[in-house]
Formats: sequence, structure tokens, C-alpha cells
Amino acid sequence: MERFYRRRLPHWEKDSAWYFLTFRLHGSIPYVMFEKWKAEAEQKRRRFIQRFGQLSPQIERSIDSELIRKTERYLDSQIHVRHLEQSAAAEAFVNNLERGAKDLYRLGPWVIMPNHVHLILASQQDEQGEPIRLSRILQHIKGASAIEINRALKRSGTLWQREYFDRIIRSMTDFRRKAIYIEFNPVKARLCDKTEDWPWSSASRQLAGYELPE
Repeated sequence: MERFYRRRLPHWEKDSAWYFLTFRLHGSIPYVMFEKWKAEAEQKRRRFIQRFGQLSPQIERSIDSELIRKTERYLDSQIHVRHLEQSAAAEAFVNNLERGAKDLYRLGPWVIMPNHVHLILASQQDEQGEPIRLSRILQHIKGASAIEINRALKRSGTLWQREYFDRIIRSMTDFRRKAIYIEFNPVKARLCDKTEDWPWSSASRQLAGYELPE
């Protein structure tokens, strides 16, 4: 079953799916700038609806993908909010990510960037045999890691931006393409020369519970 819901950004869920996820630090993009990008995306949605009478899932994803590209280009160039470049913060996140892989999700490729995280995962099943909701998984990953990272950095306050981007992976080709994107991200951002040189990535460090789809 595939489900669609919208908070400040649209989200899709599908039973047994692998997801490509991106979430970022609070304050890593100026509020006014991000709201402008979202308003531009909403204007495109309205134009499509006015012209065609409805907005297809494919067009919705295309509009969202453009917003994601703008976001990630800015994040790669941003130099101010970069808590995750500190080893203590990155290690706290990794420890929390690995714990969740035992019960909540199956973990695929991942990377921790200075101000955002990319990862691929699939839901485990709960006690009733139902897929664990993505919102519950993100609550664990972001909520628990925020406490541990703030403690490690001796800081307080909001760590993560509330919203996140998610994409259902539709094929093995799509999985491989996104896995390459994830592990190549530090090279693209000029943080290292080779993917395996970045210490906070599945390219150099495979956690317990790491797996690839069958």
C-alpha cells in the first residue's frame, strides 16, 4: 500500500519500500530563503492544476526534486551551522543510527555531512507484523540523536530542522544511483578526495545491520 500525506512538505510511504532520506540542521538554511523556494514550488503546483485539472504523483515528485536540488546546493556551500563536522557529534549520531538498525529499520548507504544527513533505509515490522511508520523511525533517529549530540557538544536547543525530504526508491537502478550520490557527497562538497576517505559514511564504515535490498 502506498500512502501520501503532507505536513510542510509532501511525504510518501509504501509498505516494504526502501527510502532515500535527507534531513538538515536547524538554521542551516535561512528561513526566508527556504520559504521563498517552497512558495515557488507551490506556484508550479497551482499552475499544473489550473492547466490539467490535477497534479500527478510524477509531477509532484519532479517539483519536489527541484526543491531538494536547491536545498542541497546551498547546504554544500554553507559554512556557518556545521555541528556535525565535529567528531563527537558525528560519532553520537552513528551510535544512535546503529541502535535503530536492530529493531526499527534496515539500514542501507548513509553519510553524515557537516550540516545534513543522507541515508537509505527500509522499515522493519512492529509487534503486529505491520511496517513501522517512517514518522516513528525519524522520531527515533532525529529525537534521540539530538539529545546525544547536544550532550556531546555541551549545547542546548533545537538541533534538527523539523521537516525532512523522503523519496521511495522505485528500482535497483534507482537504489544504486542514490547510493552513489550518498557516498560521493563528501567528494562533491570537496571535503575529501575519495569516498572511502570520509570517516562518516558507509563508504568507509559499515554499521551493524547494514544491508542491500535483495
